[in-house]
Amino acid sequence: MTLTIRADADAAAPCEPKGPLQGLARPCTASDAEQLAALMLDSYRGTVDDEGETIDDARRVVAALIAGEFGTADWDASVVFEREGRVVSAALVTRDRVAPPPLVAGEAFLAFSMTAASEKRRGLGRAGVMRVVEILRRRGEPRLHLVVTRANVPAVTLYLALGFEPLPLPAGEGRGLDAAESAQQGA
Repeated sequence: MTLTIRADADAAAPCEPKGPLQGLARPCTASDAEQLAALMLDSYRGTVDDEGETIDDARRVVAALIAGEFGTADWDASVVFEREGRVVSAALVTRDRVAPPPLVAGEAFLAFSMTAASEKRRGLGRAGVMRVVEILRRRGEPRLHLVVTRANVPAVTLYLALGFEPLPLPAGEGRGLDAAESAQQGA
């Protein structure tokens, strides 16, 4: 999915979660690695993206992110929400080295968006993505890309509501509904 970032001054400001998590966003850094691994495991547990990973599996994924295996991490555009010293949500941006058309190599890619199970449905995922978009808008960047599992209806619904548009899969990449159709049909 891709979001075209509006460069005009009327673009929406980053949204803040309501209540006790308001104002708790900060830039993400590589030093957050252990907390990101715990968050990843908690966020994906019991969802369509859960494949029975362990904390060691999550640590390996975060280490791969830091090592640039998902593209170069853009720490200045990545954000976490922290409460009482614990990272409870994150939106992590990378730069793809290689991108299939119509994507452009080097453009911003939302590699991970995750929220602790205990904090879901409080606007943190939306706030994190919107903060990323605002950072990219201020830089004059044209687009933000992401990949989402079609069956992850809550995430697909969120991204569509934020203005992301589904892209067709390249030839041979799979078959089935695009993300918009999937969300509309509740698949």
